[in-house]
Amino acid sequence: TAMVAQIDGSAKSREQSVGASMRTGFRLLPRSILLIVVLMGAVLVAALAAGIVIGSFSRFLSPIVSGVVVAALAVAAIYVWGRAFLANVALVVEDALVFRSLGISWRLIKGHWWRTATVYSVALIIVMVFYVVIIMADGIVGVALRGSVAAAAALSQLVSILGGTFLMSFLPAVLLSMYYDLKLRKEGSDLADRVNALAPE
Repeated sequence: TAMVAQIDGSAKSREQSVGASMRTGFRLLPRSILLIVVLMGAVLVAALAAGIVIGSFSRFLSPIVSGVVVAALAVAAIYVWGRAFLANVALVVEDALVFRSLGISWRLIKGHWWRTATVYSVALIIVMVFYVVIIMADGIVGVALRGSVAAAAALSQLVSILGGTFLMSFLPAVLLSMYYDLKLRKEGSDLADRVNALAPE
């Protein structure tokens, strides 16, 4: 949350200190935790409901039908998560409460689900590839300096810290970019609709 606040300040050309970002993070921490609880609670309730329904009707359903029902519920859960995953960004940027931030995310991603899912998936793949590179670099450093354990450990930690620094800021930056892109698209579309509504027939 502090990282999102820091990057958002840079994006708006009103950079704030690390201390100010940390204070924002701590102030919004209860909301962030509640947001996670709400999302996880929704997933658990849906899973329990699905389990109860499938368990109750398992005598009447073939294994294939049960599998189709489970797959359909999984697809629905992925869709809902995809509509809600910008909620934490909205919580920070708009200083919104939990359910309002969920509503903002739901509204912004409407009509752009596949686009946002693709962009985020590519970002996750980049992160995974970067982690593989870090692990390989870590291994190369360890092999090259196997004669000096202290130097190998120090350089290994340095490589991990440098890689982690990039990765820690990469995903929040991607989410913020998506948030502002969707907000601009949505507000531009709303403005165009208002202009068209005011235009004479």
